[in-house]
Amino acid sequence: MNKIDLLIVVPAYNEEKSIAKTYFDLFETFEGFNQEISLIVVNDGSIDSTQNILNNLKIPNISFPTNVGVAQILIFAVQMAQKLEAHSLVICDADGQHLASEIKSLRSELQDHPYVIGVRDFEQYKIGAIRHFAIRVISDVLKRKTLYHFQDPTSGFRIYSDVCFPIILKKQGITEYLEDTVGISYSLAKVGMYPKQVTVEMRQRFSGRPSTVGLALILRYCSILFRLIVGKDR
Repeated sequence: MNKIDLLIVVPAYNEEKSIAKTYFDLFETFEGFNQEISLIVVNDGSIDSTQNILNNLKIPNISFPTNVGVAQILIFAVQMAQKLEAHSLVICDADGQHLASEIKSLRSELQDHPYVIGVRDFEQYKIGAIRHFAIRVISDVLKRKTLYHFQDPTSGFRIYSDVCFPIILKKQGITEYLEDTVGISYSLAKVGMYPKQVTVEMRQRFSGRPSTVGLALILRYCSILFRLIVGKDR
């Protein structure tokens, strides 16, 4: 059996308003899925009609009984990629922020790098002041720790080559938002794996809101900064 070149995993939590459009955007961009490019939606414990939509449209999916969050979804996706002997893995948001066409851009840069990060243009893609400040601080701390400038360290729009999989799977205890992005970048940097960074176009969500907001978001930023500063790595 031919190995899969690219596995696309789409985590979905209560995405009934967007999941069909996201899937068909991906399907049309890649002109269908086959042995070279495979896609699966991971329904992360949705309590709306997400699962019914996936079933009715016969979209390949795996459903979790409870919500485990993006960090554990990443671990699950890497395990799946290894099982399928995929050469690369991309996590694509179900809410429509990640353009299917930009996956091709990330993929084209992967050949000479262990992974590629899609960097948001914050002049075009607007975020709140707290997020913007936190990203700058995290980027500065990461540079001090790794001697590498991560332009957008919290971006989850990434493609990983299979050389990254063993390192990521050493982090199976991660559960928090940002451990799947900032934490993974730090772990990879410690073994000499640095990304190519590519500016990508993003769009506003079709629907929904960020998974972590308000006080919870501030606490996540503080938690990941503490781990970076003291070098505590799960």
